Amino acid sequence: MTENCFPDRENHKTNEQTTAYITSSQARAENESGSWISYRNQENVKTYLARHPEIVDFLTTAYPSLVRIFGNSVEIVLEVLHFPERNASDELVGWIQSSDEVEIGLQKLEQFEEAWFLDHMAKIDHRFNFNIETR
Repeated sequence: MTENCFPDRENHKTNEQTTAYITSSQARAENESGSWISYRNQENVKTYLARHPEIVDFLTTAYPSLVRIFGNSVEIVLEVLHFPERNASDELVGWIQSSDEVEIGLQKLEQFEEAWFLDHMAKIDHRFNFNIETR
C-alpha cells in the first residue's frame, strides 16, 4: 500500500466525496497545509490500514461530527498501539489533538462518543478508537 487517503479540510467542507491523497513521506507536511490526519510510525499505520481499510471510511464519515464538537481545526494523529496482555493484539488510536484543559477535552470526547461514535463503532469492531491528547 503506497498511499492512504483522507479528504483534506477544504475538500471535506465543499464536497465530502472529494478525496485528497496523503503519501507517507508527505503526511506531516500535508497536515500542516490543510489535512486533518497525520501519523506516528507511518509504516505501522499504513500496514494496519491496509489490513482494515474500513477504518479509512469510518474516519472520513466521522469528520463532520469531529468538527462540530472539536472545531474546524481538528487534527487527528493515528498511532498503532500494541497490547501484549491481549495476546499481542493491535489497535489503531486516533489521538484528537486538543489545546483545551484535560477535563474539557474529555468532556468533548464524551460528547462526540454520545453524539456519533457509539452509533457507528460496530463498523470497526474494536479495531479503532479515539482518545484525547493535550498539547
